[in-house]
Amino acid sequence: MEGDLMGYAVGLKDVRVSCVGLGMPEGQTWIELIKFISPTNEDVHQQNFANTPRI
Repeated sequence: MEGDLMGYAVGLKDVRVSCVGLGMPEGQTWIELIKFISPTNEDVHQQNFANTPRI
């Protein structure tokens, strides 16, 4: 996924992600796993954004 809508959803610019959703058969539980391809988080002293590891 990428583009302006994705960037708006996570509050970042130039966002590109890979993601997978896992759901239980009864439909009440859903888990999303997201890997940020860009932007990367190079500066550990910045504000925690959606792509910050371990938030």
